[in-house]
Amino acid sequence: MSHAEFTVTVVDLDPDTHGELAAKFIVDTENEKRASMDPPEELLPVSPWEALKASYLSVLSSTINSAHLNYIQQQSTKQAADDQLNERWMVGGESERTAALAALPPVGTPIEAVAHDGSEEDLSSPEHHNDGIISG
Repeated sequence: MSHAEFTVTVVDLDPDTHGELAAKFIVDTENEKRASMDPPEELLPVSPWEALKASYLSVLSSTINSAHLNYIQQQSTKQAADDQLNERWMVGGESERTAALAALPPVGTPIEAVAHDGSEEDLSSPEHHNDGIISG
């Protein structure tokens, strides 16, 4: 699996600004997490200013890397589902494919009119109304 290496730079991250307050808040929150681990992890430094800034950029880099890994997992999960659907489509016989297509509602059918459990529930009441339309 790929991994990401990011270099984070925050423009105008200076002492005595809201940026410093945000950095301190985020690093303190990270340190609380680290302290509560079993065993506790080493805390990030919060002073002097340059150490706090480096700690903050480290947390930001870790957050971005975690997002990247999460995106890889999301794609992998979607690909697995797509592959399974494609395999089922190919394994199914022509009659099964025809039946599956015939069971789909016509293009333009309001979503609220599509029964999810096979029942013919009356979904025309106002509490079932939304603007969703099935499109093709």
